[in-house]
Amino acid sequence: MNTEGKYIANKRVKHPYSWAKTTVYQILSNPVYLGKLVSQRYTTRSFKDKRIVERPPEEWVIVENTHEPLFDQATFDTVQERIKIKQPSTWTNTDNMFRGLMICGGCNTRMVFTTRKNRKSKGHFSCNTHRRYGGKKCSSHYITLEQVTELLLGDIQKHVALAAADHDAYVEHLVQLSERESNGERISQQKEADTCKRRLDELDTLLQLLPAPPMRQAGVYRAVFSKASCFFAKRSPIGIEKSSFPP
Repeated sequence: MNTEGKYIANKRVKHPYSWAKTTVYQILSNPVYLGKLVSQRYTTRSFKDKRIVERPPEEWVIVENTHEPLFDQATFDTVQERIKIKQPSTWTNTDNMFRGLMICGGCNTRMVFTTRKNRKSKGHFSCNTHRRYGGKKCSSHYITLEQVTELLLGDIQKHVALAAADHDAYVEHLVQLSERESNGERISQQKEADTCKRRLDELDTLLQLLPAPPMRQAGVYRAVFSKASCFFAKRSPIGIEKSSFPP
């Protein structure tokens, strides 16, 4: 907040006003609002695995009365007991068999399924990014459950008909698709190798500007990025062979 008490959004936070259920839960369970300063609450799995995990509460380092609390301990304890009780789901949807499989082609995020009463359609998928952040992040588009089902069944029927009409030609078609995908993957790997090489050249330039002792580490950096470059350049794409299909 500024001197006038007005909230100023942190520039590092992409969507400071976009709250979800987890945001409210973190606020209700955060002892900082009791006037306490808490540290050592989180740690990593190991010095190699940098994924963050929460420590047990008995391992936290808590300093009392560091600032003015927003509510008392009794209210905080009451809220903790209340949120421990898991509420049963009041709404379930058995019609959506594509749960978690629909991805928006515009922003590459999951699409959400929505149902409305008194509608002919059982529901529709829409872009979650557009629902939350508006048209500046992604365009407005949706597709009904019936349309997705019709497209999927039509594609399955097409492939079944192609395989039944000419099995060898169908297998050849799949092999060509696999080779095309492998070529795209090989191009992507080559781009990664080129990026590693450019980074290696940058490090060489920087290391030449360092004093004499750190120069001993130049060989280490060179070896690391050279191995990475060779790794991406020599990786062979995985294709589909005709022998993998049954006659």
